[in-house]
Amino acid sequence: MNDPRRTYWLSMHASYGCRHAGACCSSGWAIALEREKVDAIQLLRADRGWLLPAPGAPTEVAGVIAYGRGGRCVFHRDGCEIQRASGHDALPSACQHFPREVLIDPRGIFVTLSHYCPTAADLLFEHHGPVEIVAGPPAVPGGTPEGLNAVDVLPPLLTGSMLMDHEGYAAWEAHMVQTLTTRDTRSPEEALAILDGQVKSLQRWRPGKSPLADAVRNLRDDCADTAIPEPFVSVTFFPVVKRLLAAHAFASWMAYQGNGLPSVVRKLHLTLATLRMEVAGLRDRACGPLTASALKDAIRQTDLQLVHLADRDHLARRLSGWV
Repeated sequence: MNDPRRTYWLSMHASYGCRHAGACCSSGWAIALEREKVDAIQLLRADRGWLLPAPGAPTEVAGVIAYGRGGRCVFHRDGCEIQRASGHDALPSACQHFPREVLIDPRGIFVTLSHYCPTAADLLFEHHGPVEIVAGPPAVPGGTPEGLNAVDVLPPLLTGSMLMDHEGYAAWEAHMVQTLTTRDTRSPEEALAILDGQVKSLQRWRPGKSPLADAVRNLRDDCADTAIPEPFVSVTFFPVVKRLLAAHAFASWMAYQGNGLPSVVRKLHLTLATLRMEVAGLRDRACGPLTASALKDAIRQTDLQLVHLADRDHLARRLSGWV
C-alpha cells in the first residue's frame, strides 16, 4: 500500500527539471497571478503594464500576466526572468505546476507530466527499460500541490455497481504501467487489447475469496479477445508510444471522474487514436519514414489536445457512456 504522505512519480519522469524550452511561456495562455506574488514580480518592472485585469477571477487572483507577439509571456526572455531572479517559489502557481498533472487520493500524491512540454516529451525518448512507480520529489518544489483532490471520495469503480478498494486500484495502476512498458517488441495496440481483456476478467471478481489486489496480480497476458489493429509506428518507436500511454494510465483523473476501470482504459485508446491522427497528419505533409522529431511533435500535439484543451468533465462523461 502507498504512503499518503509521499509523492509518487513514474521512474521516467522522476528526474524532470525545467530546461526552459518555453512552450508553456509562448502558448498565449492566460496565466493567473496570486496577489501575494505581485510585489516581488513588480521589482522586475518599472511599470504595471505587465499585469492585466481578470474580471470574474477568484479574489486571491490579482490579474493575468500580459503576453506579447506570438503569445509569449512578457517575462520570458532567454528563459523566465521571474524564476531567474527569485526562484521557483516566486512563479505563479500555474507555472509552478506545469507540466505536472497531480492526483491526490488516500494513497498519496501522484504526479504525471504533460508531454506538450518539450522537456517532458524528451523523457519518453531518453528512458530505457521498464517504467516503475517510485517515490520521488515533492510535486511542486516549495509549493502546495494542486490537482484533482480525491482524498474524501470513494475509490474508483470496478463495475457499474461495485467499487474497488484503494489497494486493489494501486495494484491495477502498477499493472497497467508494467503491461505497457515491459516488452519493447509488443505493439501499443496489442498492449491495449490485453488490458481490455483483463478489465473484463477483473470485473468478474467478487469479494470473499481473495483480495482484489491478488486478482490483479494473477491476471494473464493472453486474454486479448479482439482483433488487434496494425501499428502505425515502427517497432523502434513502440516503447516511446507505450511510455506515453503509461503516463496517461498513471495518476489518472479519469479513474475518479469517469466510471473507473473502463473509462481509464478507454482514455488510453483515445490517447493512442489521437496520436495516430497526429502522425497521419504529419505524414500527409512530409515524405519518408516517421522520424523521432516528428513523433515528438505528434506526441506534444496529442497532449495539448487531451490535457490542456479538452473539457475533462465532458470527456469523462463521453468515455463513461453517460452522454
